[in-house]
Amino acid sequence: MKKNKFLKKLFKKKMTLEQAILFLIVGLILGTVFTFGLQYWKAPIEREEAISVEAEYSYHKKTSFRRPDSHAVSIHCSDGEIYDIDAHCVTNDIFDFTDSLAKGTKLNMLIHPNSNTILSLDVYGENILDFDEVQEKLDYANTAFLCLGIFMYLLAVCGAVRLIVIAVRKFKK
Repeated sequence: MKKNKFLKKLFKKKMTLEQAILFLIVGLILGTVFTFGLQYWKAPIEREEAISVEAEYSYHKKTSFRRPDSHAVSIHCSDGEIYDIDAHCVTNDIFDFTDSLAKGTKLNMLIHPNSNTILSLDVYGENILDFDEVQEKLDYANTAFLCLGIFMYLLAVCGAVRLIVIAVRKFKK
């Protein structure tokens, strides 16, 4: 019963041509970004594929998202490079660690080759971010974004179907 109500609402004349085009375009663009873009930027890699970087810490910035417990941390180095700790990998320990870092501290990092995401972070021989744990968390996040991408493609299909329905109705008139 619920499916029939949903389909009836979807194919009523209430959705305008502009709305159907918007569904199609936005669904295709966001579906592509979530499905393929994030799979490229944060795809799981082998340790040997990561870029090894040794840099001096300058300062950091915390980027807050909707939830108060969801923050990304950007580490700015003295050479002008910026490396990011993904929000899925940030914990209170990471916050405390970055807040306690002194300017000029030597950082040893493994960086994702397709982005500036930090996969491993060592300071004074202490492992702050573990490569395998970060990979696992990024893989989980990629799965969630893949589902979101598929949903966006479904919205694009709904827009395309609605465009076809509008075209058929105009053709019949």
